Amino acid sequence: MYREAVRNLIAAGSIIVSCAAAAQEIGALDPETLEKDHAEAIAQCPGRAEWVAHREKLASERKAKLPESTAPPTLVALHDELLAMDKEDRRVRAILSQKKLENDVVDPKTQKQFHDAIWKNYFRMKDLVTQQGFPTAEMVGQDGVDAAFMLVQHANMDVLFQGRALDLIQKRVESGEISLPRLALLTDRVSLQQTQIQRFGTQFQRVGKKIIVLWDVESPARLDQRREKMGLEPMALYVCEIEKSYGLTVDTSVLENKKPKPAARQPY
Repeated sequence: MYREAVRNLIAAGSIIVSCAAAAQEIGALDPETLEKDHAEAIAQCPGRAEWVAHREKLASERKAKLPESTAPPTLVALHDELLAMDKEDRRVRAILSQKKLENDVVDPKTQKQFHDAIWKNYFRMKDLVTQQGFPTAEMVGQDGVDAAFMLVQHANMDVLFQGRALDLIQKRVESGEISLPRLALLTDRVSLQQTQIQRFGTQFQRVGKKIIVLWDVESPARLDQRREKMGLEPMALYVCEIEKSYGLTVDTSVLENKKPKPAARQPY
């Protein structure tokens, strides 16, 4: 069931940073369970074992930055609100994705529920970030920080707000509260909306039910170097993981300048 849900998100034009991140986005399974269930499939990808070892090293380094505090969040009500907003966001996105995959046309009721939810979350997040800055783990717990990030990530209707939030989020990277891969994800999303070009190769566009196309990438020859600095697997491995796990075809011909970038992207 979760495999289909993740495939629906990708096919509907959703954007992911890794197979594990896709599971987090729909709230289906924790990343560890997802990768365990796909272990046999993605183990066939060249370089997978070496990447896993490297990723675990990076995770340990990030964990070492985090304070070893067991104290509850100082803003419990805000923590609970962020988790509830994130849960609703993922719920309406999963429904919309399923509808798009099944019919290519979304009924007005589903469309309205989706827009009502994402605009409500956007206005609340913009007010929060404007008044208090991007929340810290001390304020809302690590799960609250994760929820806040995803809500900002999905605020595509206001790239200026996303850009301001991105500046604040970079400070959370330094503290270990936001991972480098997530920073890459938001960086690409902001860059894509502003320039139609991404830096880290995290953004895809649907062109068919089982085909996704990589958006244009800055200096394709140096893409893997930039991805490595952000804690992302090499592009070839990433593509293999997606194709093996979800039965999709990933078109990366833009890296070889063989075809133009996809048509203008959907705002959500």
